[in-house]
Amino acid sequence: MSSYKTIITVKSNLNLYTALLPEIDSSKWERSSYSIKKKGNEITITINADDITALRASFNNITKLLAVYDKMQNLEVENK
Repeated sequence: MSSYKTIITVKSNLNLYTALLPEIDSSKWERSSYSIKKKGNEITITINADDITALRASFNNITKLLAVYDKMQNLEVENK
């Protein structure tokens, strides 16, 4: 059973959800897991981990994905 849990809530559109969904579905780790839910314009990512090191690794992975998405969105705006 997981000892650590964190919830990340991001206000965004459907594009972020569809971008994150394949990555989250394909990530299978022994010591942590994530789930993603969309409600209105909010995306909630829940990370459950057996230990603090696994929680940090999963959190870093998610925030890296969010940073890449954010950079791509900024590029689209600059190119318009």
